[in-house]
Amino acid sequence: MKKRAKKPFSFLKYVKKYIPLVILNIILNIGIYVMVFYSSIFAARGLEAVTLSDLHLAIKYLGISSGMYVAINILNYPLDMIYCYVTSHIYVDIKRDLTARLFEISAESYGESGASAFVQRVLNDSEQVFRVFTSIFEIVCDLVTNVVILVYIMTFNVYIGLFILGTLVIVVLFDYFRNRWIKKNRKEIRNINDKVYSYTNEIVRSQLDIKTLDLEESLKSTTQDMHKGLEGKKLKFNYKAGGLRTLKNVFSNSVAFCIVILAVFIFEKFAMPMVAFLYIFQNRNVFLRMSNNLNNILSMAVDFRVSYDRIIELFEEDKFPTEKFGNEVIEECIGEVEFKDVYFSYKITEKDKENDKNKKKRRKNQEEKEEKPEIKKKQVLKGINFKVEAGDNIAIVGRSGAGKSTIVSLIPKLYECEEGEVLIDGKDIKTLSKQSLRKNISLVNQSPYIFNLSIRENLLLAKKDATEEELVNALQKASLYDFVQGLEQGLDSIVGENGVKLSGGQKQRLAIARALLKDSKIIIFDESTSSLDNFAQEEVKEAIQNLSGNRTVITVAHRLSTIKNAQKIYFIDDGKIIDSGDFDELLNGCEEFAKLFSVENI
Repeated sequence: MKKRAKKPFSFLKYVKKYIPLVILNIILNIGIYVMVFYSSIFAARGLEAVTLSDLHLAIKYLGISSGMYVAINILNYPLDMIYCYVTSHIYVDIKRDLTARLFEISAESYGESGASAFVQRVLNDSEQVFRVFTSIFEIVCDLVTNVVILVYIMTFNVYIGLFILGTLVIVVLFDYFRNRWIKKNRKEIRNINDKVYSYTNEIVRSQLDIKTLDLEESLKSTTQDMHKGLEGKKLKFNYKAGGLRTLKNVFSNSVAFCIVILAVFIFEKFAMPMVAFLYIFQNRNVFLRMSNNLNNILSMAVDFRVSYDRIIELFEEDKFPTEKFGNEVIEECIGEVEFKDVYFSYKITEKDKENDKNKKKRRKNQEEKEEKPEIKKKQVLKGINFKVEAGDNIAIVGRSGAGKSTIVSLIPKLYECEEGEVLIDGKDIKTLSKQSLRKNISLVNQSPYIFNLSIRENLLLAKKDATEEELVNALQKASLYDFVQGLEQGLDSIVGENGVKLSGGQKQRLAIARALLKDSKIIIFDESTSSLDNFAQEEVKEAIQNLSGNRTVITVAHRLSTIKNAQKIYFIDDGKIIDSGDFDELLNGCEEFAKLFSVENI
């Protein structure tokens, strides 16, 4: 059987909090549909009384029917209020829990699946499931009401009832084949639309290259062809869908007319009661309402199953593993880091997703045999051993792909080593609690994410109760305070999406200030200056240098010139530490290091 989280996602647990209101909602709905059923009966009897010139009886029945419609409208108000209150609270609770689940999923899962796999599940799939969940009861109630109406018509005349039932079967079959065609064509259109969206996104992101390479005209032509293809497909789809819709409407209206003609014939030849004729006339489209109900239920069931399964996958450890932590606590971290014979491999391929048919087959046979996808791995680290004393400033260097970034990703447990131990203050990080581990480590990577907030708000993410003095102090140590002071809004200046209003160096220094404000004992810089110009690089180097002394600083560097002041440098090649020492020792004693430095300076 599939292994699932201890508390799998379930709508029922959200509904339980509002059971009294849900029950009241059901009672009101049932009351409304009962009145809908009886109001048409009383209306028919009132019209019959009019034909018999019995005005007193006509006023009585039509008054009851009108009163029921008034009551329905009145009841709809509290029903809407209850619905809005319950659904809005449930919706917020669901989004909160799904978002919380995203924080639990491991970094490795994000790396393998990509961000869109999670965004779609949390936003689109949850909304789809929620919409179906909240609409299905109303549709079922409407279907039941229409079934009762059909049964009631049969009590008047079984032949008319069977005619309506036969028509219902024809319309349902028509809808079935129409929906299959719509599903197939919408999938094709969605695939084309995704390509157009992706291409447009690339054009927006690559404007500088497009302009400098003079690609506007060729890309305009390609874009126009893609849009023509998409719109042509949509137009063809809309024409045929419109034709099928018209065909169904013509057929439905023709059948409704036939029902009325049949009722008139039976009324004259077999003395059908006037009330029966009028009731049948009012509900001549009952077969159409029932087919729409069935169509909606089947369509929603498919949408619900697909979206619900995708949400459930977020809670499956074999699909998206979560981070695992221990319970041990570091009372007072000093910042000592040690690697003991550490090995690590990345997954490089995984089994393609199966189609829906194969998934059903797998579910059926799952108890007999658990199928596991074949996973290939590439070993990145091969027996890493080193120790960083508290307060040291060390660097890790090497060629691209040597394993530098992997080493520093293992320290905050973004990934877990396969063999060996990563220790902080002598304690294996596998045994540490999440708070004890992460609060003592800050990582500033090559492209730190800056939120579309003010500078102040970006800093307060690291420490929400930071004082003005602490904010200023962090900016000064990160060599960013003078720049912020020069801004019109100062600390309250909005930096744009991912810090678009800041230069590369300013984003790096803001990330450093954020890390400083967190006041971690261990600060890691992963290629933090690789994409900066020489001036920005010097400013960031100065900011890093300001940290030395009371914090352990670990720097992964692409440019060797940026780590000249490190107390110790570890040179990595092919997942192994091949040499270590200070800058001069490696330059004079390590041939590979000297080659890299020579190439950089050339």
